[in-house]
Amino acid sequence: MGFFNFLKNLKDGNFGLIARNVTSIYLILKSKYISRFPQNHILIGTAGIINALKYIKANQLVPAEIMAMAHSTNDLNKRSDDSDEIYDLAFFVRYLETEMFAVDTKLDYFHIQEMVSQKFPVIRSSVEKVLNKYYNEKKLSSIWKPQTNHFMSDSNFSGLRASVGIIEN
Repeated sequence: MGFFNFLKNLKDGNFGLIARNVTSIYLILKSKYISRFPQNHILIGTAGIINALKYIKANQLVPAEIMAMAHSTNDLNKRSDDSDEIYDLAFFVRYLETEMFAVDTKLDYFHIQEMVSQKFPVIRSSVEKVLNKYYNEKKLSSIWKPQTNHFMSDSNFSGLRASVGIIEN
């Protein structure tokens, strides 16, 4: 059954893949390191930074800009119901994907924004599925655990962690 789920997820393309990855990283951070995040936008932004480390290491994306995206989506999407987490993550992923695709493609920025906005239902659905699965099963199996733990513990990332507002142990 695992292979068929893999094939089913392919239909969502990179839009769904990035959303699932960022949400998985977010949940790892939330479940293991929540006390180190004084604000939710720092938690969400850190999930994006870990997902985008290859772009950051290549100086193609800037951590401060990723954090600004997280802060703005967190402020824009205040609701009074339980959907805050889904929408905060989905809107953040939409912005993050736009920036990542701008690096990876030769399309102009406006067309990338349009393309990602049109795929927002896929992004939101992917975020919601990962969150629901985690909250229903109370476990998370993710290939992102080693990378997330490495980012949160390795001294080489201490400056980056401090710059985005993560509290050190």
